[in-house]
Amino acid sequence: MIVIVPHPTEELLLIKAQKELIRTLFEPGKIIYAHTPLWITTPFKTVEQAKKEITGVTVNTPQYEESKKTIVCNVQIETKNGIINGKLYFIDGTLCPCKLQNDKALYPLRINIFRIGECTVNNNIFELCNTSWKKLK
Repeated sequence: MIVIVPHPTEELLLIKAQKELIRTLFEPGKIIYAHTPLWITTPFKTVEQAKKEITGVTVNTPQYEESKKTIVCNVQIETKNGIINGKLYFIDGTLCPCKLQNDKALYPLRINIFRIGECTVNNNIFELCNTSWKKLK
């Protein structure tokens, strides 16, 4: 799977937003935790293809996703041929449908510097290899 890894500056903004959202959703008896790593999944087949095609990345406000009982940020990945959708898994736990109060100052978050890499998951261990940095104008 090919993923986009935000630059540490944007990653720190997302981590702070995770913590604040967890704080507002917390209730005794619930288990809520930040999803890590904060990598954006993409439909690309190779790092080279993703690096060549991507012209923009925008992280949208967190939303509750019923099918996985998690909170995700939908991501618009602009390419030379149009827009494709990616996902940034944000918060996991014993979540139920909830009305999220989002930081309107943060979202939509435009990511201009990021790494693209091949991700493998083995026994809940995420491994990133064959990475390449990309800087958008």
